[in-house]
Amino acid sequence: MRNNGCRIGRINGVEVRATWGIAAIGAVLVLGLAAGRFPAAAPGLRPLTYAIVATVTTGLFLGTILAHELAHAVAARRAGLRAGSITLWFLGGFTSIDGSATTPRAEATIAAAGPLTSLGIAAACAGLALAAAWAGSPRLAVDALSYLALINGALGLFNLLPAAPLDGGRILRAAFWARSPGPSGPSSGKEGPIGDEGPSRSAALDRATVAAGRVGAGVGGALVLVGVVALACGVGGADAIWLALMGLFLRAASRAESAAAAVHASLDGLMVGDVMSAEVVSGPGWFTVGAFLAGPMAGTSHTAIPIERFAGGWVGLVGRAALEAVPEALRAQVRAMDVAIPLDRIAVGRPEEPVADLVARLTPGSGGRALVFDGDRLAGIITSADVERVLRRPVVPLAQ
Repeated sequence: MRNNGCRIGRINGVEVRATWGIAAIGAVLVLGLAAGRFPAAAPGLRPLTYAIVATVTTGLFLGTILAHELAHAVAARRAGLRAGSITLWFLGGFTSIDGSATTPRAEATIAAAGPLTSLGIAAACAGLALAAAWAGSPRLAVDALSYLALINGALGLFNLLPAAPLDGGRILRAAFWARSPGPSGPSSGKEGPIGDEGPSRSAALDRATVAAGRVGAGVGGALVLVGVVALACGVGGADAIWLALMGLFLRAASRAESAAAAVHASLDGLMVGDVMSAEVVSGPGWFTVGAFLAGPMAGTSHTAIPIERFAGGWVGLVGRAALEAVPEALRAQVRAMDVAIPLDRIAVGRPEEPVADLVARLTPGSGGRALVFDGDRLAGIITSADVERVLRRPVVPLAQ
């Protein structure tokens, strides 16, 4: 998510990006306000007036979404973490935070900062609406403020639902984490120190994630049921459909988080060097495609291998399928490095790094492969097959 969308600026060191989804939501809101809500609340005005006020109101609401996410970023910074970017998308916003909270209290504080900000904005807009109505301001201005109060209140309350990836799901995970035995759980009598990354802390967080994921999946299922029942009864219309779709999304996201925690538990305690394949087959990137297929690629059963630069260093990975996709007539002209996956699109790790951290960085674009470097030396490669082999080992089930 963090690299999606267009960059629109930077606020206090945090990059802000926006996807087309948030633009679509903005357009829908402008249309709904200008053609529906505002004419009903303050009839008799010119269409252009409704359109201008609707545009301004929508812009202010999108600004409050950004404020919600900035609150997460500020809370993360106070907890010693770095917020890399904020992405505005069709569900509102997403703050990418480098690293994870080291204590349940920090996790809950970071998660709660956004909804509390939205609810605070809702209260402020409600107060302004009441003051504007008391002062005899135009009905359209009063309704615009009322709408901002309503939608920010709904945003804050919705985000408190205990389901991933909503803030309420993070707060619930922090609560389960605080109850777990370990350096940050009740058995220690205090929260663990900053930087405590021991196995017991990791296991406690995995157990909390699984438990919170189960609750989130149930919440998502309940939303789907409510939406379907409302449709069957002829109530809600588009809102009922949206509720059911949102329930499906939350159910899937919560179950995915539980599955990821189970994978993390299976890999806990393992270093990259324990899992990687140390005997790496590589080839020269300056070879033509024809020469590469007849040489390095012909002598291996691997579907992709690392390739080197002529002057030293590494270009990335080249796959057999990409090489064979080059037309026969061009294979003597196109070089292997021209069809390779560049190194900046491939996960890179170190032998002494926890393998769970490297697996979290694997990208589909590299076919689930990662290169392992010991300094400047290519020490090994990890593939999805290596990870699956480890995951097939019997593990103690996570239970809360």
